[in-house]
Amino acid sequence: MPGRAKFNRFLILLLILGLAAETGYIVWSRRGGSGTEAQMERKVLYWRAPMDPSYISDKPGKSPMGMDLVPVYEDEQTGAPADTAAQAAAPGESAGAHDIYTCSMHPEVIQDHPGRCPQCGMELVKKTVEQGAVEIVYTCPMHPEVISHEPGKCPICGMELVAKKIPKAATVKLTPNVVQKIGVRTALVEVYPLKRKIRTVGRVVYDETRIVDITTKIGGWVEQLYVDFTGQMVNKGQYLIDIYSPELVSTQEEYLLALQSKQTLGESRFPEVRDAAASMLTSTRRRLQLWDITEAQIARLESEKKVQKLMTIYSPQRGIVIDKNVFEGGYVKSDMPMYRIADLSKVWVDVSIYEYELPWVALGQTASMTLSYAPGKTYTGKIKFIYPYLEEKTRTVQVRLEFPNPDWEFKPGMYADVVIESPITMETLVVPDEAVIRSGDRNVVVVDLGGGIFEPRGITLGVEADNHFQVLEGLAAGDRVATSAQFLIDSESRLKEAIQKMLARRTSDGKEPAPAMPAGHQH
Repeated sequence: MPGRAKFNRFLILLLILGLAAETGYIVWSRRGGSGTEAQMERKVLYWRAPMDPSYISDKPGKSPMGMDLVPVYEDEQTGAPADTAAQAAAPGESAGAHDIYTCSMHPEVIQDHPGRCPQCGMELVKKTVEQGAVEIVYTCPMHPEVISHEPGKCPICGMELVAKKIPKAATVKLTPNVVQKIGVRTALVEVYPLKRKIRTVGRVVYDETRIVDITTKIGGWVEQLYVDFTGQMVNKGQYLIDIYSPELVSTQEEYLLALQSKQTLGESRFPEVRDAAASMLTSTRRRLQLWDITEAQIARLESEKKVQKLMTIYSPQRGIVIDKNVFEGGYVKSDMPMYRIADLSKVWVDVSIYEYELPWVALGQTASMTLSYAPGKTYTGKIKFIYPYLEEKTRTVQVRLEFPNPDWEFKPGMYADVVIESPITMETLVVPDEAVIRSGDRNVVVVDLGGGIFEPRGITLGVEADNHFQVLEGLAAGDRVATSAQFLIDSESRLKEAIQKMLARRTSDGKEPAPAMPAGHQH
């Protein structure tokens, strides 16, 4: 009996184990299969910033705020859904129309279903978009900001650029009614002779070549001042100052003695005596000349046979006294500037121009000037000098103009409005300046492709003149560009481009392309 009871307990244990196994199998079946299938790896589409959904990257990293980027999986509904992405067009093909929902204030918010904007709470609006074609660009794996339309090497690290497919710029199609309502106007891109007028502000200054310092080559005491204040006008040859110099008095006495000796000994029968008397007269005369004693003063000394106690200094030119350093009774040294006199018959006007205006200026060009104190009058001068360096703080180049001033109307320190009209003409492709949208390092025009289709296009600009920009790259003669409402068209195009980049997650070979940069991001 004990053996049978033991056998029964063993049999009951087997039944319990069997029931447990069956129950586990049922649970396993209902959960959908093996743990390997349940934990199948989810496919990452891209990484985004948790606080800024518009910041997208193709690899893990940190956002501009320093937060870790979070993955966005294929089976999630953040932005373009995975099934929609799988249907993206192959390169150069169209994927048809797609209905999406986006925020009017935050175009980077894109969904495939109605809802509210997670940033501002506004109702999302429905838009029907069409997948655009893709184009090939070349970029550096280490420096993604380097983008080229041709193969080559990275200018930063020297690595070979790799090909990358991106959506082409989105076009915008407008009905004639919309074109009329928003007031779209267009202009033709054409070859046009550019001339430049440079308008700037100038300042009247002294002509440095017409400034003289009045000094004496011999020391002495000031006996009398004929010009005794700054700003006084003087004429050429006008008395300025009388100086008493004991050294000059003694030299005059020596000259009179030498003159008398020559007259007395000039008839001597001894050549040595005659030569000595002549040499003494010559040396003393030379000394007076070196002290700026004029020939008229020496002739007066010879005729009157009387020493002049005072030496008079004369003005060498017409002008105004702009500096005076002497007073009656004072002592002047031989190297001391007593007066500074400026001739205002010609003046300089200093102006500053920007470095991009340098191609339009050259020596000898004419310039016109107007002054606030003389409205209605225009004065003409010429460019005399272009400074060979740039002012680092203002990024400008100083240009010197020269103006005749026969009536001494121009006073140094005056400000003037200056116009430099360049004779340089460029026959070049141009676009109206009002057609260009300038944002940072990106210059865009909206090209009218006809049939109500408009395409924003990046262009490279040259010089600016006559309300036009020179076009170096991006347009051709005969193209037509929008000159009004282009900001609205460009904004609509940016939204469509952002949507296309969200939809174009896969290329025809099935590989994941690098995700688009966030809306508004530029390189």
